[in-house]
Amino acid sequence: MVKPIKLKHLPSTLRENKRYLALLIPDRNKADEIINSAILSFLGTLGYAKAGPQIIKIEQKGSRTYCILSINREHVNNVRAALALSKHQIICKGVSGTLLKLKRFVK
Repeated sequence: MVKPIKLKHLPSTLRENKRYLALLIPDRNKADEIINSAILSFLGTLGYAKAGPQIIKIEQKGSRTYCILSINREHVNNVRAALALSKHQIICKGVSGTLLKLKRFVK
């Protein structure tokens, strides 16, 4: 019987460092489509892949819809520029290194 190979975990120094963006978006139902198309049209396919955006959470607070987006640390400025220049009204409320500290931007 062949033993399965156990893969080792990456050390923390080799993992990607993430930053979290608090975004104010116009439409909850199309949030994924709006954000992905804005980043893809500005950065292109390669830039999109390097930034690695992932939607963590979408929540409704009163009449506002907030979205928490996770991206690679090195591409924060590029993604913020892509969202600011999109035709949809996406507002970046703040950037943080942890989800706990990001809560101060989502009020």
